[in-house]
Amino acid sequence: MRQSTSLWQTGSRVSEPQTGRREGCRPNGRRCCGSARGGGGVTYQAIYYRDADGDEPANAFIETLDPVCQSEVDWRISLLNGLTDANPELPFPHSSAIKGKAYRGLRELRAPCGRLRFRVIFQRSGRFFVLLHAFEKRSREIPERDKQVALERWLDFKARMDAIPRDDPRAIGHDAP
Repeated sequence: MRQSTSLWQTGSRVSEPQTGRREGCRPNGRRCCGSARGGGGVTYQAIYYRDADGDEPANAFIETLDPVCQSEVDWRISLLNGLTDANPELPFPHSSAIKGKAYRGLRELRAPCGRLRFRVIFQRSGRFFVLLHAFEKRSREIPERDKQVALERWLDFKARMDAIPRDDPRAIGHDAP
């Protein structure tokens, strides 16, 4: 079993379900973003966006799902961890770019769970994949409202990360180094 890149996860129990996918780890009620995989070079890490109140909306949505779907979403997020410069993007069908000029750089992470389809919208920032928005997809296209929520969170993230000095709470979540 691989070691996690999350500092707070040390010593937590992580099990391998029968599907061979990782279950979500929840030490102290926290969700992990998966494990780091080798492959040479510096790896990327998925982290949760944190709003100005200190909440992590994508993580909060995932926490409301049943355990099987939480595990599926966690496994898909863990695929982002460990990507390297040699392999910097998760390919289709796991991930794809969101259509529209206004949303350039935003990507969707696909997480099917039975007949349900979940999406996590994220954006790359340096060595991080910032998980901005998670939702259940119920139509063919991603609803404009969900794209707009992710874009607003991205703009908030950038504004707070670029601020000098940076104010608390941190713009990225509990699992960032």
